[in-house]
Amino acid sequence: MLKNFFLSMKCVKVNIKSNSSSDLDDSLGGLLLVTRLYEHFSCLNKEPCMTSHFSGHQYVIDLLNGHPHRLFDIVRMDKNTFRILCSILRELNFLQDDRSVCVEDAVCMFLFTINHTIRNRVIAETFQHSKETVSRQFNQVLKAICRLGTRIIQPPNMDNCIGAIDGTHISAWAPSSKQISYQGRKVRKYYVVDSGYANMSGFLAPYRKVRYHLHDFRGRGKRPRGAMELFNFRHSSLRNVVEQSIRNRFPILKLMPNYPIRKQRRIPVACCAVHNFFRMQSRNDTLFQQFEDNDIDVVDEESSGANQEDENMHLNDDNVMNDVRDHIAGSMWLDYINNN
Repeated sequence: MLKNFFLSMKCVKVNIKSNSSSDLDDSLGGLLLVTRLYEHFSCLNKEPCMTSHFSGHQYVIDLLNGHPHRLFDIVRMDKNTFRILCSILRELNFLQDDRSVCVEDAVCMFLFTINHTIRNRVIAETFQHSKETVSRQFNQVLKAICRLGTRIIQPPNMDNCIGAIDGTHISAWAPSSKQISYQGRKVRKYYVVDSGYANMSGFLAPYRKVRYHLHDFRGRGKRPRGAMELFNFRHSSLRNVVEQSIRNRFPILKLMPNYPIRKQRRIPVACCAVHNFFRMQSRNDTLFQQFEDNDIDVVDEESSGANQEDENMHLNDDNVMNDVRDHIAGSMWLDYINNN
């Protein structure tokens, strides 16, 4: 029927050579009418895809009203924390309900994706929304969570500590960053990196050719011997916390989908924000405890480290960070021998 109707509409003749402006207006009006009628009948004949009687919103309500393990298995968050997160995103006006998806549904889809690396089409089928809707909602929640992250991803108000980005702290001590300087240059912040990186400005790497892995320090008689070993042990401990709490908790960080680069950059920030929020709301983090009990040891990347040419390029920076590292290691060792 639609095909026959369109063919009949094609028979409408448009005389664009006419000198009469009224004739031209009538012709253009006829074309506009044909276009709108075609679009209308195309929509009427489009076969719906998501036709399940159990809507995505009903699925979320069922999770919230069901056994607590069901929601936790999907979003890696208990019911109370999930509701608080949705409420805060509303109150801050970072997210609002729209005509097809409410905040709870959107957040649930987002958390399901980052916690299990679920593909768009699977989320679309599970929540009975189009893939376009799922993608749009993911982007909106991603931006909202990153905005929330600017408020909760921050170091604690402490000087003498070493901590991961999520606020978790290991048993270690370091001098205040304000005390660390080299040739008049102060180093306040830096990334903790493995030995695959040069120990250059902004990057704090472990000592090479010195015991590093946690399993090297386990057992009788294997306690750190000297400042460099103690530094490496605590450096490895801090990396282990990050691996356990962030990377292993969010599989999407290991198997990143083929998203645009801008979206990929935001996802680690959002993961840290979600983790921090959960730790702030619920200290009894069973998932974090599970990773801690497994005692996962990180793999060092020394074999893929920077070559000699790369290190020479950053010789001056190396001197700065070597001084910083020695300063931290010496202070740690002094505190260690005084308390053991």
